[in-house]
Amino acid sequence: MSRFRVVLLAGIAAVLLCGITFAGEFYVDAEAGSDSNGGSSPDDAWLTISHALTSIRGTSNDPATIHVAAGTYSASSNGDTFPLRMKSYVSLIGAGAETTILDAESAAYH
Repeated sequence: MSRFRVVLLAGIAAVLLCGITFAGEFYVDAEAGSDSNGGSSPDDAWLTISHALTSIRGTSNDPATIHVAAGTYSASSNGDTFPLRMKSYVSLIGAGAETTILDAESAAYH
């Protein structure tokens, strides 16, 4: 087996084993979600934005979008962690400015 083929197979295996999903539409719901869900539909939404961000990856050709349902996202309400670590080619779209609340509470990061 050529060295290239071995490296390629190892890379594919690493991606499959680490659980990162590439591109597409994903869903988070602070009230009805679970981080053990797949995040692929509103009925299968993840609980936290931070989990969604660690679980997906977008590219310039295939960006990813996280749809954030109405609710409060904070450490005390749903266990979300701040600061959120955004990634290139990944967008957050909330249900609305009045209904989707990202609350870092008193967390101070420098």
